[in-house]
Amino acid sequence: MPETNPPPDESGIQRLRRLGPSIRDDAGTRYVLVSSGMGGTGSEWRGEWSFRPGPPPAARTLHVEAADSAGHHTMSIAIPPA
Repeated sequence: MPETNPPPDESGIQRLRRLGPSIRDDAGTRYVLVSSGMGGTGSEWRGEWSFRPGPPPAARTLHVEAADSAGHHTMSIAIPPA
């Protein structure tokens, strides 16, 4: 029998809503959250956030930021040249 983990103390959707993601780039673009969606099965959860505008040609790095109970997290993503 496979090992199972107990479910989290709160629903995945509640945890995803608190992330409050934001993005910025090295060109100083102001990004606005335009839509989001969350869902899950009870054991797997998914969150999607859409921001506008798209990165300008001058941007080379996109920084994704979010915060949760473990702290503030940033991921940097290289934007390939057009």
